[in-house]
Amino acid sequence: MPSEADLDRLADLLNQAGAVTLLCGNGCAGAHDELVAFADQLAAPTVHALRGK
Repeated sequence: MPSEADLDRLADLLNQAGAVTLLCGNGCAGAHDELVAFADQLAAPTVHALRGK
């Protein structure tokens, strides 16, 4: 689990970004609903690696 400081930094980067694209691979297995909700919140297109589908 990332530290609170790392999560805060990531949130700041995402909030300041003009555009974000999610590249989801094998490490995202089992988190489909969470990733869809996250992508919706960011209005981000999502790209899947072959093992991430």
